[in-house]
Amino acid sequence: MKNALYPSLQAALLLPVLFLVSCGGAGPESIVPPSISVETAINVSTPTWTWSSGAADTFRYQLNSEGDAWTETQEHSYTPARALADGTHTLYVQGKAKDGTWTASGTAAIEIDTSLSFTASYSRADGYYVSGAIGVAATSDGKTVLVAGQTDASLVVFDRDPATGLLSSSSYFRDGVNFVDGLNAVARVAASPDGTSVYATGYSDNAIAVFDRDSETGVLTYTTALFNGGGIVGLGKANDVAVTPDGKTVLVTGYSDNALVVFDRSTATGVLTYSQTFSDDSEEGGTIETFLGPQGIAVSPDGTNVYVNAYTDSALVVFDRDTDTGTLSYSTTITDTELLNPYGISISPDGKNVYVASYGSDRILVFDRYADTGALSLLESHVNDTNGVESLDGPFWIAIPPDAKSVYVTARETDSLVVFDRDLDTGTLVYRTFLQDETGEIEDLDKPLGVTVSPCGGWVYVTALEDFAVTVFDR
Repeated sequence: MKNALYPSLQAALLLPVLFLVSCGGAGPESIVPPSISVETAINVSTPTWTWSSGAADTFRYQLNSEGDAWTETQEHSYTPARALADGTHTLYVQGKAKDGTWTASGTAAIEIDTSLSFTASYSRADGYYVSGAIGVAATSDGKTVLVAGQTDASLVVFDRDPATGLLSSSSYFRDGVNFVDGLNAVARVAASPDGTSVYATGYSDNAIAVFDRDSETGVLTYTTALFNGGGIVGLGKANDVAVTPDGKTVLVTGYSDNALVVFDRSTATGVLTYSQTFSDDSEEGGTIETFLGPQGIAVSPDGTNVYVNAYTDSALVVFDRDTDTGTLSYSTTITDTELLNPYGISISPDGKNVYVASYGSDRILVFDRYADTGALSLLESHVNDTNGVESLDGPFWIAIPPDAKSVYVTARETDSLVVFDRDLDTGTLVYRTFLQDETGEIEDLDKPLGVTVSPCGGWVYVTALEDFAVTVFDR
């Protein structure tokens, strides 16, 4: 994480830094200019400035200028409502005296840089059971990173240092060991929004394994596994898994059953109850015409829509969701000549755009999303080796940080993590760069398949199938 401040600020990074600014004489009542600090120890794009000043009760502030557009407030802090662009940002704050005059400005500056740099990697060679690493997820409290090691049939639990983004091994769960079941060829993993439950799919077990998580310590406890059959339909080759933002529903794609399976989730206990299955019309009872080989799942931030990629049918299937009952209903199917064998899918935090990794056409497709209906319309696409885009051969999985300024794509065939800048107003993308295996310090990025971003947005975690590893990048 790069948080380069002005020379006067370089003495400390992890603690608030006090900026005493000499700005001329005090006002008539000797109220000095506000003293300002930037309270951020990580490189987030929405830092918080705080200030204080003598007896002043009212302040006004302005970002990056001292023009006429002051904002008056009685608060003692300011956090931008949207992410700031990379570069230097200076906040100007003035205090108001009782006679109505304003002091000179106190100032504080911060340098924001969200470019990625290698931090560390953790591999099977280091003793971590992450052989065939595919899925990766971070809990919402930022304390834990979870990795699905498919070859090792293991779910690996890493403790995460919130200040550095670095990982340390906490525990692992292996299929068939200590009564753990449902993790054979584990593929993907997801945590509930409140961090109290973890769910992992067993691709060869046709199952979903359920874990309780202590939100204070981050410790996981295996509880049960739910398998195909016995009333549950559609978990054949269980692949992706997602939990809705309200925590009421867990969704699983069954690749060989050509299905999306819906479970109701108890928000109190994390227990799952089978609810629905949607499957391709080639399956018994199936009603969806183009749903062969379902892969990635994305849920809208408001929980009203679910989007699923159908890899074999080269389609994007849209579902509506009742947020009161959690019940899904089929809405529509999107096909396009550019949408070929889609894998990963992600939705921007503001819910305005959907991003799809089209593995077969080496493209990232950008859709506008209409919040009132959940409908999508194709906005643009970015294809490998065109208009400056490089190393986007075999795009696989997608992650978007909380500030929504970037889109990260794993490219399986070029052993790369491809980075796009995202326009916060339009959702359009501009290619930025790529980071590739065996370049510089990067040594564990052979066949990258999974990617996630820490909840604070400061670090990116990428799994590598062939290098049996998870790599950490500083943002």
